[in-house]
Amino acid sequence: MVYNVDGMASDGNGEVRILHVEDDAEFAALTADFLRRENERFAIETASDSEEGFDRLEDANFDCVVSDYDMPGRNGVGFLKAVRKQWPDLPFILYTGKGSEEVASEAVSAGVTDYLQKETGTEQYRLLANRIDNAVEHSRSIHELSRRNETLRRYQHMVNSLGEAACIYDGDGRFAFANKYTADWYDTTPEELEGTQSPVIAAVRDAADGDPIQELLAGERSEYSGEIEAEFPDHGRAVVEYEFAPLYADGEIEGIVGTLRDRTAQKDRKRTLKRFEAATENAGHAIYFTDREGTIVYVNPAFERITGYDAEEVIGENPRILKSGEMDDEYYDELWETLLSGERWEENVVNRRSDGERYTAHQTIAPITEDGDEITGFVAIQSDITENLGR
Repeated sequence: MVYNVDGMASDGNGEVRILHVEDDAEFAALTADFLRRENERFAIETASDSEEGFDRLEDANFDCVVSDYDMPGRNGVGFLKAVRKQWPDLPFILYTGKGSEEVASEAVSAGVTDYLQKETGTEQYRLLANRIDNAVEHSRSIHELSRRNETLRRYQHMVNSLGEAACIYDGDGRFAFANKYTADWYDTTPEELEGTQSPVIAAVRDAADGDPIQELLAGERSEYSGEIEAEFPDHGRAVVEYEFAPLYADGEIEGIVGTLRDRTAQKDRKRTLKRFEAATENAGHAIYFTDREGTIVYVNPAFERITGYDAEEVIGENPRILKSGEMDDEYYDELWETLLSGERWEENVVNRRSDGERYTAHQTIAPITEDGDEITGFVAIQSDITENLGR
């Protein structure tokens, strides 16, 4: 199991599509030729005025616009304003032979990315190519950062919605990130947890042979999982199931990512069930369970001893196999009416053992309920009082 948070930087060798808006066709062709020489990634298309330029932008995707100022119809700043309304983040370089502070100020106010005055000689093309490259790379970086931030926001929302603890730990076992579930478990906030030592990491290290956490950080393990029971500060005793794995960033291990589940209630239920099973198996009274229809699903050893029936003989049968005939139908009608109303039934009853011998038992039967008041079965406890009545 490996977790990566590698960056997704833009492809430095990718094509850069440039729209050059220039009414001088000869100058436009010359500029395109020199720009391609300066940077083989540049793919230049030309438009003769702002109207044609705007149409081209609507028909295709470009990485940068280079525009003259003096053109038929709308000038370069007017074109820039129109572009900014529809493509506010598209790099736009005003490349003009009309250089003045007034034009530059107007362009800056309209949101120009860069401003460059045309010169004589070939150096101007090298400078323009550099300005284009810088503007496009900056724009791509901003776009990528925005995309990554949005992705991170979605991941954080997803992780905070988990019904279990999810954390990132630094090399010293401190919280670098903790989701809301984790913070709630410690009765604090994610911000308060970050930078503090993780009690779970400390407990795992104390309980393990060697140092599995350091082995994860050193790349000697791909994962480490298990279960630990301990006292945790600000929480109390808990049974925690954990899974840890190295966290990779740019090919290097920068920490550990962990998911944790509180198994305390589950463990407590298992322990309670084991104690109950032990008490039932060793009880001196006959105990049996039935489903809602009254079919026997379990009997304890005392039931076998008192009734003479083996468990295999009675499981799947109805308790009526114990009927001796001493109790009339009215007795059993009242019994079932009481039980189905959710009440407990307690009474002496004369039953019959497997060999036909009658015995008197003090019997208590109670409904078993789940999910509120729904009756799912019944439990009966019998104590043999035959000898007591004979004295």
